[in-house]
Amino acid sequence: MNPQSQPFAVGGVAVKLTGNLPGLPSPLAYSSDNGEYEFPDLPAGSYALDATLEGFKPVTRKITIVAGQDLIENIQMQFKEIRQKVEV
Repeated sequence: MNPQSQPFAVGGVAVKLTGNLPGLPSPLAYSSDNGEYEFPDLPAGSYALDATLEGFKPVTRKITIVAGQDLIENIQMQFKEIRQKVEV
């Protein structure tokens, strides 16, 4: 969200899937400048989707991949609260 509370695309978000891939590393993708990411050829099943980017709160969601269907999962990230202490 930007200061005017309007959603906008963010590039460079690390999107990781865990679960349903025994013995294999968790797939990792990065969002493009227009906010898109893709995990091709995943087996059907349940996964945890984790999205992280410096300066934003991490997002975790449970998703289910169904064989033969595409899944579009839009992720809305929120800015982290920044606290600064100034001493004079």
